[in-house]
Amino acid sequence: MENNEGNTITIFNHTIQEDPLNQIIQTDNDTVYITPRFNTFGLTELKVGVLLPFSQTSDKLTESIVWGGASAIRLAINEINAAQLVPGAYVTLIEKDSFPESSVDQGAITNAVYALVTLLQQGVIGVIGDVTSSWTALSALMTSALDLPQCSFAASAISFSDKAQFKYFFRTIPTDVVMIDAMLHFVIKEGWTKIGVIYTDDPLGQQLYQRAIQQTEALDIQLINYQSFPSTETATSTYIKDSLDTLLLSGARIILVAAQGQAQSSLMVQAAASGYLSPDYVWLLVGDDMTTDLEEAINNYNKNLNVNNGTLSTPGAVPRPLSMQTDFNGLIYFVNWLTLDGYPPYDTFTAKWSQLDNNVYPFSGTNDTRTNEGLAYSCMMMMADGFQSTLKHTTTNHTNGLLQLASGNLGSYMTPQAFNSGYVGPEGPMLLDSNGDVMSGNYRIMNFQHGVSVPIGQSLVGDLVVTSPAMFFDGTNKVPSDSPPSIALNPDITSAISYVIMIVAAIGSLFALAVLLLVIIYRKNEIFKAAR
Repeated sequence: MENNEGNTITIFNHTIQEDPLNQIIQTDNDTVYITPRFNTFGLTELKVGVLLPFSQTSDKLTESIVWGGASAIRLAINEINAAQLVPGAYVTLIEKDSFPESSVDQGAITNAVYALVTLLQQGVIGVIGDVTSSWTALSALMTSALDLPQCSFAASAISFSDKAQFKYFFRTIPTDVVMIDAMLHFVIKEGWTKIGVIYTDDPLGQQLYQRAIQQTEALDIQLINYQSFPSTETATSTYIKDSLDTLLLSGARIILVAAQGQAQSSLMVQAAASGYLSPDYVWLLVGDDMTTDLEEAINNYNKNLNVNNGTLSTPGAVPRPLSMQTDFNGLIYFVNWLTLDGYPPYDTFTAKWSQLDNNVYPFSGTNDTRTNEGLAYSCMMMMADGFQSTLKHTTTNHTNGLLQLASGNLGSYMTPQAFNSGYVGPEGPMLLDSNGDVMSGNYRIMNFQHGVSVPIGQSLVGDLVVTSPAMFFDGTNKVPSDSPPSIALNPDITSAISYVIMIVAAIGSLFALAVLLLVIIYRKNEIFKAAR
């Protein structure tokens, strides 16, 4: 859309135009206040902190997540304040830069901790952020220690599910564990009833595997076998080879890989080198960066192959280079899906998003979302719902309750379940489990066809739809069996098994005749008479 003319302001070294709805003031190098321009007399101010690496510019994806997410949060407070979603109150945002230095050494981490401490000193009653899981852990440990709710729209690490450490942390981005559900529903769609699971021996792999066990039982899928493998091994590792051999010798044909990143790609390269990527097997994988990681692992494998004159020390390795186009045909993998065109809540959000001025709200003004904007918007809306719910269930005097809320005296009530209000956001229902994790996600089903990733379906809010048949390793759409072919035993009269059967049958017949003869001879015996 066309940009509106107006005065410009600079925040975190970014120049934007003034917001007609909010006053934006940068009080120091790392802090920005955003307050509504309407008359707030008689209303209670509720301060919410936004902790993000605003000054980070080296990574464009992170920059898009940060600034697009911040704009979506601002859109949310406009609606919250205009509709008085928390009656008698208005929301002020305090944005804090969690990345004040360009380095990532110990000094930068210290600065990030200092950024959170100074944010907490501003009197915020809730925090939204951070982006990376490692830096989110620093802030989430502190906010949970202070009974302060924190919502993240980007940190998906499994470790945040530990409520012993992160009691007040919740998030709108689904964890990778939830993806297992979509994968198993795809198994059912394809008509398979048996699977095998191979997983990394790290916390992520173990949680993925545990979820697979729970869901296979619930969905009546037989788990034939499961094996772990070291997450730190390379593609030529004998440990990976041994785990693959053990799993596949059990008869598993549909393999769910509960791993990510380098560990997953190393496993798949070893599987290809061992001949396990064939028409007999189907591989279901996790991860948004699967193809990038796999290509890197293939290149490293081929480089080592050349160095060793065409051979590798791995037992079963093929003495030839591997190819993305031919050796990995038919892989099926699941990726997060955020652009839900056609889903009414998402379309409603993008209709509002497209009307924003991107000079006022950076990265807005488009007909769809770029990254996690819908999840960031949901964080703020859930915060407002949680504040109102806490007031409703803990106080009888609303005015006094607002004062207690604003001063942080109701923090002990605001665990994740306080924000589990049934809110439906642009990315679907934000229903939280006991760990503060959303219970469903949205995924695209991708099929690797001759080196090209092709979408073949999606799982939207738990409803999985296959839009086109998958292509498997042999290049056809014929669905492989989930079990090895059964071999009918029809022994010839001269075969060894026939002799065994005849001998057993003859012995049994002779024994029966002997018993019959014994009864005839002693039929007048008193004991036999009594048995009549």
